[in-house]
Amino acid sequence: MDTTVHRRVSGTPIPASLTPSAPVHPEYSGPQPRPGCKPRPP
Repeated sequence: MDTTVHRRVSGTPIPASLTPSAPVHPEYSGPQPRPGCKPRPP
């Protein structure tokens, strides 16, 4: 399953449901956090 997700990420955009790290807060402009991990507050 990981292979499919990685392949689609590198090419076509995938639904946010498959990429929890995609939707981030506008105020958080750092590197994308790992799936399932929330960005630490400033």
